[in-house]
Amino acid sequence: LLWLGFPEDSVVNCDRKYPGRDEEDLQVDFEKCLLVVEVKGIGGTSTDADCGQVAKYRYRRSKERGNHDVYALYIVNHQRYIPPLDRQNPPFSEDQVEDAREDERGLLTTYSLFKLYFAIEGGCVTKEAARGALLESGMVRFPPRESQVLGEQPELHYGGTVLTSESLRTSLRVGDRLLIYEAGKCSETEVVNLRNEDEDDVTETCEGPVGIELSSAMTEAAILLKP
Repeated sequence: LLWLGFPEDSVVNCDRKYPGRDEEDLQVDFEKCLLVVEVKGIGGTSTDADCGQVAKYRYRRSKERGNHDVYALYIVNHQRYIPPLDRQNPPFSEDQVEDAREDERGLLTTYSLFKLYFAIEGGCVTKEAARGALLESGMVRFPPRESQVLGEQPELHYGGTVLTSESLRTSLRVGDRLLIYEAGKCSETEVVNLRNEDEDDVTETCEGPVGIELSSAMTEAAILLKP
């Protein structure tokens, strides 16, 4: 949280500040609101009670403050004895996500935070956007930068190394470095070749139908960004 840019005095370790209280683990002061955070490490996946426990702490802090400006977030290191890629991701049922959304609670995994670090370092997500996303309800997802290369979802060909788009939002050149953002992960790729609507090879294109060949493959679930 400190690495994400919160001031040091805005993140409170409640176990240290309130020894013996045994309620939320962290409090994060957003100036205009307060975020209470429950953090767990478990061998399996979360029960409904695990997901909803932080709501009790939100209610108590709201009562203390005399204000309903308190948000709640549950962070879990689930299936902690299993390598992250082999875990159930996400580890929450549809009902748990819907209940959290209805109750205005956030759900997040430590593995998502791990991937967030590299997404930020790779330029796909900003720290400011990540901080704001912590106040979301339901499954917390970290939004990519707004500088999307393509307007609509492109059609993929040749295993995802070639894509066609009808609505390019920005200029592209052969050799441009792009970012592929998917499921919280960020990876680099390069524009290898461009073709215009007449299917002629070009070195630069600005708008309209275009074919793009990349140095690495992407999937239909990925978003292509231009730094």
